[in-house]
Amino acid sequence: MEKLKKAIILLSILVVIIIIVILIILKLNTDSYGNGENIAEVGDPGVVIDYEKETTMQLVDNIKFFTISNCVNSYLDIININNSRYYTTNENNERMLVVSEAEINGYICDILSNEYIENNNVNAENVRNYVDKIDNDVIFVPLKMNVLRADKIEKYAVYGFLTDINNNYIRDIYLLVNYDLANKAFAIEPLINREYTDINEIEIINNNNPIEKNDNNVIEEAKINYEYLAREYMNTFKRMTLARTELAYEYLDTEYKEKRFGNYEVFAQYVNDNREEISSVALSKYQVVANDNNVRNIICIDNKGNYYIFNEKSIMDFTALLDAHTIQQAEFLERYNSGGAQEKVGMNIELFIDAINTKDYTYAYKLLADSFKSNYYKTQQDFENAIKNNLYSYNDISYDEFSQEGETYIYKVTVTNTLNKNESKPMTIIMQLQEGTDFVMSFSFE
Repeated sequence: MEKLKKAIILLSILVVIIIIVILIILKLNTDSYGNGENIAEVGDPGVVIDYEKETTMQLVDNIKFFTISNCVNSYLDIININNSRYYTTNENNERMLVVSEAEINGYICDILSNEYIENNNVNAENVRNYVDKIDNDVIFVPLKMNVLRADKIEKYAVYGFLTDINNNYIRDIYLLVNYDLANKAFAIEPLINREYTDINEIEIINNNNPIEKNDNNVIEEAKINYEYLAREYMNTFKRMTLARTELAYEYLDTEYKEKRFGNYEVFAQYVNDNREEISSVALSKYQVVANDNNVRNIICIDNKGNYYIFNEKSIMDFTALLDAHTIQQAEFLERYNSGGAQEKVGMNIELFIDAINTKDYTYAYKLLADSFKSNYYKTQQDFENAIKNNLYSYNDISYDEFSQEGETYIYKVTVTNTLNKNESKPMTIIMQLQEGTDFVMSFSFE
């Protein structure tokens, strides 16, 4: 009897250990914030949805957002009459179709909804009259989506714009995408017979009819992690800046654009002066931070060390800042206020260099002590010329020797060319800290 009790106790302990191990494994596989980690869309599987009461709403699910974007890209690819997969080159370097026009028309019919085909009497002969006209490779930039859900089909209204591969604006685009949850297939309904100015003008009618899967309408579900999300925000804003500059200005944080640019004309001139550099922007580093206001801060650093900060309320509902110096972020202020003199001076130098790297010479010039400006750089143009002649287009800072003389701090630093690490030069920064985060400075090149 005693042996039986011991066996039961040991068995119970073993069961508890197994349960704990399973929970640990599940925990380790649960996604959280961090580099390269997947974003899990959170829902309550215990909630029963009454689809009869479902209404059209803004899409906030980022996995579905980019999955639907993939569907739109598939549609644009198939209807592109000059799609490279439809052609080959013969021995005379002449383009030749490798599929027939009838086959291409069949591909297009494959991705249209049955309702759209029936309502418009679409067939393989006339189908190209009922889709968007695309004759070159295009880039689709998705901005907004609404959704009406039913038990079999989710139907999305989609708004974005198209550019060519050189980020030149082509036009805005609106369309409907049907998503079959069971068959993992999609069907498109082009909206080519009416001009829209807002996605909310589109009425979504979801008939909940299943979609037959074929080779051309298979759902490619987006695999999302924070790196993917950061890159999408950077690319979206880059393309917006180059192709629809006025729209990009609207997306800038209100306080930021007033301080940095003042008005749209100044921003447009900035874009025009820096088009080549903006075109080459690519994500290098990122950080995702959730704050207390249900806003997610997506902080990106590009291949030249410049900062881009996207304050996201929901997917693609965001405001943007194009540097780290114009408006100091909460993380910066917390670190600054808790730091000693040397750390504060170093952080202020970073602000100065960030302004130089982003060509914000107005901000950088205001940091200079009045006496220093009077003696060496009486105008902002004088200062700008000196910086261009003595520093690089993009600069990294390393800190060498720090000293203090009374209330004046001296930091000897090395400035390195971001684009060529073999190039560097010494520089001395002289600074006085003032109230709060204010400071004045001077410098010398050696």
